[in-house]
Amino acid sequence: MKRALLSGVSIFSVALALILFSGINYLSFRHYAHWDVGKNKKFALSPKTISILKELKEDINVYVIMQPATPVFDWSKGMLERYKEASNHIKLKIVDPYRDVMEVKMLLDKFSVHDEGIVFASEKNSKFVPARELFDMDYSRAMMGGAPVASAFLGEAKFTNAILSLIRAKQSTLYFTKGHAEKKLNDKKPGEGIAELKGILETDNFKVEEMTILNSDIKPEPDLDAIVICGPKKPFIEEEVKRIEELYKKGVRLFVMVDPVYDNGLAGLFETLGIESENKLIVDAVQNVVSPLNLYITYYTLHPIVKPLTNTALVMPIVRPIKPLKDKGDSKSKVSPILFSSKMSWAESDINTKPYKFDKDKDQKGPIPIAVAVEDGDKRAVVVGDSDFVANMSLDNLGNRDFASSVVNWLCGNEASIEIGPKKITTVKLNVPAKYMKFLMWMSLAVLPLIMLILGVIVVQVRKRW
Repeated sequence: MKRALLSGVSIFSVALALILFSGINYLSFRHYAHWDVGKNKKFALSPKTISILKELKEDINVYVIMQPATPVFDWSKGMLERYKEASNHIKLKIVDPYRDVMEVKMLLDKFSVHDEGIVFASEKNSKFVPARELFDMDYSRAMMGGAPVASAFLGEAKFTNAILSLIRAKQSTLYFTKGHAEKKLNDKKPGEGIAELKGILETDNFKVEEMTILNSDIKPEPDLDAIVICGPKKPFIEEEVKRIEELYKKGVRLFVMVDPVYDNGLAGLFETLGIESENKLIVDAVQNVVSPLNLYITYYTLHPIVKPLTNTALVMPIVRPIKPLKDKGDSKSKVSPILFSSKMSWAESDINTKPYKFDKDKDQKGPIPIAVAVEDGDKRAVVVGDSDFVANMSLDNLGNRDFASSVVNWLCGNEASIEIGPKKITTVKLNVPAKYMKFLMWMSLAVLPLIMLILGVIVVQVRKRW
């Protein structure tokens, strides 16, 4: 009788425990909170982010398209879960490229994405944040032959600004010129095509079209926000240059990329902008990639365009100098160099003679400006002495993609309006003295097993009495 009673009490206790456990889990799932008590507040959201999330009035779908083994996955997932907790309008979905193949393919096609990362999508627009942009890398060890290591997580700034671009941004229209053997907008071939650039700009919520300059049907706002001239090999005629100048004076922004050797016919436009571009070739025998003409760019100014690229290099093949005019006349425009070649480079005057050698009487010693930004009231322009860096085969090299995107966003007034500090990645080491290590060893190998054995014997003896 006593044994049956004890069995009944045990069953009732187990059942009650299961009910309580299930109830607590249900309540914790529906009503939960997180406290980040770590020293670095790894996943804590900044007040700026929380304020922006409170502004949300429409749903933002967030698709994390990356493998769980990706180094940045846990950081991204943990941070985005805090976004979801802070706003019911954040709809988070994790998509594994290996397990959810069909869904991933559909998302990649829908959002024109070709890399692991995170897509933020509203009803009308989307913004893609590549996984490779989420860590700030420390390359100091690479100089000694070691591998670069992640020093900070940039996710919160990237995620919040992506959301901000969806809820506040107006879609800008970019027109790429044609008719002068420019790089082809819809060409997917490696060399002369810039289809990948088009895809990136469309993902960044830009409308991208082609235009003939003398087409009178295209007018500034709402039809035209910026003109992009990408690597012309044939010169613009005088009437076209005048038309571009007219549009610029009416507030149309300009993004001009020109290469050495070719006569582009844009000298008059450059003079209007307050810059000059000599037909010289930048040579760097030290800081280059494979060839002295394939420049490895690390010299930046503090201009907003290149400020996000502080720890990122660019790779630019075959570059010409772009610099402010010494005498701008009556021009009130502000001309700011934003990229420079290295101190070891020079501007080669005799571009037809090889091998290239520095001539102190004719050649200019580096650093030499190779890209400038122009501001004059509401008017903006950027001129770069290379167009190959945005070609399909070069766009993914280091920071090339980010630089191109940053230029266009700055031209159209879409600079990130908030700055959020990175989450520093720190490694905590616990140094245990040898004597304590010996103590822990004996505790784990002898003392704890002995205690468990004694407890087992006691339990057996107690059960025998019952």
